[in-house]
Amino acid sequence: MGKTSINDEIKGILAGQQAAERLFKEEQGTRKQRALAVRDRIVKGESTGDRILDYLIVTAEGFDQSTETMAAPYRKIANELKGKTGQLVLVIKRERNAHKHITGRGQLQESDYHVDATYTLAVLVGDELSLNAVKHQEGFPTAGYASWGDGVWSERKLAYTDGPLWYLSFLDGFWRTTQKVAAGDDTASALEIVVGDELVLSAHEKIWRGRRSKSELKKNIRSAAALLEKKIA
Repeated sequence: MGKTSINDEIKGILAGQQAAERLFKEEQGTRKQRALAVRDRIVKGESTGDRILDYLIVTAEGFDQSTETMAAPYRKIANELKGKTGQLVLVIKRERNAHKHITGRGQLQESDYHVDATYTLAVLVGDELSLNAVKHQEGFPTAGYASWGDGVWSERKLAYTDGPLWYLSFLDGFWRTTQKVAAGDDTASALEIVVGDELVLSAHEKIWRGRRSKSELKKNIRSAAALLEKKIA
């Protein structure tokens, strides 16, 4: 029996690859449909028994091997909240923005950017994460919250808002605590969350502040706490 020609061998290899790719796509489609079916069951009221997993399956429209990795920052925050009813929570959102005086120019350099921060302080009225899978919202149980900014673009005036602190949609949510934002020589967490009176009131000593002084951040945190009628030592 003669050897298969090189051209026939190549054709056979390519045909095998194409068949494998078709099979992979079919299996991938089947897995996706099954995952979406699980999602729909949760939306209709069934549960995995895990609030965080339920929320992520619904908001991420299915699940895969990365879902549990995505759940890690949620679980970390959930553990930090336990037993903290009546205590403070500080949420810091950071964004990379261009300096106002150079916007509208052509090609920008890294030094043309800076990191803006928005701070939100609240008193917890419960010790569990607030998760609304239907509305794709996540946050903290609060009766109101105070917020202020320290950047060029962010509103620096301290303001109070009634109601629960629905932080942001899933697309910009708690999983961003694992992400970094950088501008020029500055690098910090895109989202930082500090839970508990002791840690919040000493946050000015530890968290990234950019160009702001410790004393300025300490003053802002205490002013926000006073606005929330939170008694502190």
